[in-house]
Amino acid sequence: MPSADCIIPTYTNEYWLKRCLRSLAEAKMPELGRVFVVDNGGDYFAGNHFTLGLDVSVLNPGKNIGWTEGLRFALPHVKSEFVMFLNDDTEFERMPDRLSLLLEHFADPEVIAVGPGTGVAMGRQALAGPDIEPTRLLVGFCMVIRHSDLIAIGGVRGVPGDMELGDDVDFCIRANKAKKKMVIDRRVFVYHHAFKTGTRLYGSARKEDGWNSLTMVSGVVQKLILEHGVEAVLDTIGEDGPTGGN
Repeated sequence: MPSADCIIPTYTNEYWLKRCLRSLAEAKMPELGRVFVVDNGGDYFAGNHFTLGLDVSVLNPGKNIGWTEGLRFALPHVKSEFVMFLNDDTEFERMPDRLSLLLEHFADPEVIAVGPGTGVAMGRQALAGPDIEPTRLLVGFCMVIRHSDLIAIGGVRGVPGDMELGDDVDFCIRANKAKKKMVIDRRVFVYHHAFKTGTRLYGSARKEDGWNSLTMVSGVVQKLILEHGVEAVLDTIGEDGPTGGN
């Protein structure tokens, strides 16, 4: 049976993290391997018992290194064939076989990543559609990735100068260039409460330079274009544009 380790970067967000971990435990997913919580708060969770029966390892980088660097920090610890990137403000449905449904797509060796349906995300994951839908864009709030393919296309990379935004779009652009497949599986629904960390740190989208503000999003798009070119960016995001999920 294939398994997936899970990486959850978090920053002083105990309430939502506990809800996230509780959902993983109550969904009863035997395919779930070790859960790596990257504690960007610096010993914030030291001594707190919130594992809820899961195999949880808390990794402490000693400072807030952000979402993308948090994923990179934990990735060398992953031993499973697959890895799941998960926001701390998400909750799996309390139903069995959620992870196994996502993992079954990897029977096709060309599939690099799979994501669930949700209520809040850019792209098609928050829209109605067929149960199984090929896609050129998955959002990083919950994404299961074939570990070896992730390494082969360059690992986790953020947009230059931004620790928080654009890493999922950058990944998808590179996956598309490598002619790998990505899939949305709406049989699995993950609640994404969205923006719980970003708005605390940067303010809401109504604020100039706030989380998901026009200034922030347009800046990320410009950097993605400089990195990959206009055609590659539009081929991946279409008219959706990137947003930050933390």
